[in-house]
Amino acid sequence: MPEINKHNLSRYIPQEVQREVRQNSFFGCVICGGGICAIDHVDPEFNDAKSHSADCMTLLCGSCHDKKTRGIIGIETVKKAMAEPYCSKNKMPSDFLDFGNGVPRVQFGKILFINPSSVISIDGVSILSIKPPNHENLHGRHLLNAFFHDISGEEIFKIEDNIWHGSIKNWDIQSIGKTITIRSKKGSILLEIENIPEDKLIIHKLIMVFKKYQVEIDKNGVEIITPTGKELFSLNGKKGKVGEIEGEIALNIKNERILVTDLNISDVDLKVKGGDVSYNVIRDSDITLG
Repeated sequence: MPEINKHNLSRYIPQEVQREVRQNSFFGCVICGGGICAIDHVDPEFNDAKSHSADCMTLLCGSCHDKKTRGIIGIETVKKAMAEPYCSKNKMPSDFLDFGNGVPRVQFGKILFINPSSVISIDGVSILSIKPPNHENLHGRHLLNAFFHDISGEEIFKIEDNIWHGSIKNWDIQSIGKTITIRSKKGSILLEIENIPEDKLIIHKLIMVFKKYQVEIDKNGVEIITPTGKELFSLNGKKGKVGEIEGEIALNIKNERILVTDLNISDVDLKVKGGDVSYNVIRDSDITLG
């Protein structure tokens, strides 16, 4: 596929134009709402285009793009969908997340959680949980469920039984390869997740507020601030390593205290300001209380 068309226009689309196309399409395929998409030149098509104009481009999922290329879907049909995108009527762009069927693994920054039923729970509500396979799940997959809010408490992204949904109220939702990034404005990332099939889900970045708790995850670790403004705990891998926490309920927060119990903990640096750390198997880790 040529990188330059007959008008010497490069296939590279400036980032601000890509973002405008995503926003115009409400972050999903304009025909079916699929969340994993590519930007397509509609009219004119790329070979005849003299510039990258967001008004002449749109988001199409792989299936709908293939149908357009084969002539199964016509250009006028695509243009009609561009005028009234599938997700414009308060429908969320969504797609399948291949969480796999091995031992479930979720990574927050430099901490890997192994085989949890709940990675983090706040006052009885699990922000990220995993259900084991059952007789209704014919593929034998673990089912991932999660929700993420912005700093005002509005939901920006959720996962329901391995199907993800992104809010159309977001400023930007970008999907590149295995990574989905949500921004509140240019240069401001609210959520960045990467799903590696048959391996793990990684949350590289998260800034959210839930029940007035502030949750922050990045390469420097995990930190939670209580509703009264106190740092409840911080968690990171020891000496730059990826620490591991194995157990059913990893981070259980109740009434501004954290319960870290019945876990296998290794290569972890954990500082707890209020709570209980007991009945754990701890290896090569630094646990600080108070």
